[in-house]
Amino acid sequence: MRERSHVIDLSAPIAPPALTLKGNPVTGGHRRRVHVLMEQQFWLWGCDVRRADGNLLMTFSASKTRPPSDATCKTSRYDLAIAPGRVISLWGFGLAVADDRLGTLVLPRYGFHPRCGECGADLGGCWDPRDFTERFAHPRTCDHERTMTLVPELFAWIARYERDVIATAGIAYRETTIRAWQRPVEPAIALPEAWDQLAREARHLARVAPERDRVA
Repeated sequence: MRERSHVIDLSAPIAPPALTLKGNPVTGGHRRRVHVLMEQQFWLWGCDVRRADGNLLMTFSASKTRPPSDATCKTSRYDLAIAPGRVISLWGFGLAVADDRLGTLVLPRYGFHPRCGECGADLGGCWDPRDFTERFAHPRTCDHERTMTLVPELFAWIARYERDVIATAGIAYRETTIRAWQRPVEPAIALPEAWDQLAREARHLARVAPERDRVA
C-alpha cells in the first residue's frame, strides 16, 4: 500500500497545508463546481478500473481490497500512497485522504459534504456510504481545521493523476471516457488545469474567507 508508483510521481513536492484554516476551502459557487467535477471524476475512476488494457489504478501501484461477503456495497477499495504519511482511498461511493499529521478527510461521491476524523482513523470497516456519516464528524469545530486543509491537497492530487492518465493511456483514451459520461464538464486536455485551479482557489479561500464562511 505504501509502495511508490513508477508512473505517478510520488516524489513531486506537495505544497504544505496551512496550519490554521480561517475559512471553508469550498463555498458558494465553488461548491457547485466541485460537485459536478467530482461526479465526473468518480465516473472516470470507474472507467480506469474497467479499462480493457488493464486497471489504471493498479498500474499506478494502488493496492486493492475486496469488500467482505456481507458488505452492503460490493465495491472494492483502492489505496494509493501519494506522499510520505498520506494515502488516498477510493471506493465506488466515496474517497478518503488519510494523513499521519492532519487526520482523515472523507468525501461521499455525491455532493460536496466532507467529514473529518482523527489521525489513524480505521477505514478498513468502511463498506457503505453510511459508514462515513456514522464514523466521521461534520467539520464544524476547531478540531477539524487542520484536517480540512487536505481539501486543496486532494484537488491538486487529482490534477496530477489526470496528467498521469494522459501520459500513460493517452489523450484519446481520456476523451473517450469523458464522452461516455452523460454530463461532461471539462474536456480531457483541460481537466488537470480545472482541478489545479480549484486547488488554488481552495487554498485562497481557506486563508481569506469572510467571517460568515468560517468553520464555527
